[in-house]
Amino acid sequence: MVNQAFSSSIKKMFPPLFKGAFWLAVFKHFNTQKGSDSVAILAYTSLVGIVPILAVMLSLFSVSHYFESFERLIMDQVVHNLMPSSQPLIEGYLLQFSQQAASLKGPGILVMFLTSLLLLWKVDEKLNGMWSNRPTRKWWVSLLHYLGVSLLGPLLLGLSLLVSSYLLALPFLVDTSPWFSQLTFGMASLPLLLSWLGFTFLFKFVPVCYVPIKIAFLGGFFAMVQLELLKYGFTLYVKWFPTYDLVYGAFAAIPLFLLWLYLIWFIVIWNGAFIATLTQWVARNTRTTMHASNEKDGQTGGGK
Repeated sequence: MVNQAFSSSIKKMFPPLFKGAFWLAVFKHFNTQKGSDSVAILAYTSLVGIVPILAVMLSLFSVSHYFESFERLIMDQVVHNLMPSSQPLIEGYLLQFSQQAASLKGPGILVMFLTSLLLLWKVDEKLNGMWSNRPTRKWWVSLLHYLGVSLLGPLLLGLSLLVSSYLLALPFLVDTSPWFSQLTFGMASLPLLLSWLGFTFLFKFVPVCYVPIKIAFLGGFFAMVQLELLKYGFTLYVKWFPTYDLVYGAFAAIPLFLLWLYLIWFIVIWNGAFIATLTQWVARNTRTTMHASNEKDGQTGGGK
């Protein structure tokens, strides 16, 4: 019953999702806008920029003593939710490299910050590339966006994980407050919720063109589900088909990590093409419906 009600509501809000022609249009739009090239560029760029971004996060967490005791927990959660469970070696290296980079002072940390901004600029450029006729955004507006993502994003993420950790560390409340057990049970899905909200904000605020919040939420949900399926499938692939270990040996983690980055950015750019196409279809259907309604009103008025 719940699934039927959910699917019927989705079909009522977004009829194109249940049409094969729509998904063919998404695929064509992805190819027309050179989505594969954008994915490859972002994969290589993030290979260089992921450590500086983590270093900036560590530097921000070290500013306040409220985050010091939870700094390791927060970074573990961030890296673990970005990487499949089959790559603990990569997780360890990312944490080690980011901690070393965060210890830099003066010009060193400035270079890390500029590299982070470069990655954000490339993400902005490639995701906006999914919209054909898009307005231009002033450079200082884009810079404010990047600064907001670089500074406020990690702090909000750390604050949410900090609050959830405090609540989950209070088991005595479960005995005294029955409703609290339900709350802590729901917090097990907090990483999924954060992933959903993160993708939603990405698809809502990064594009220069207007994206309705409903479509951004839908695209964020699809991206979150695809990311979780990718984690599960990637783990099974590494476990059942140890091709990279046989060929590359100790260096197998490098091509696997690059493949993982490529697949993550494929999810982002593909859903960007999906959102751009769905926005166009909804706008076109709305204009057609309004035009038909105006013609009907005109005929009715003429008949009177």
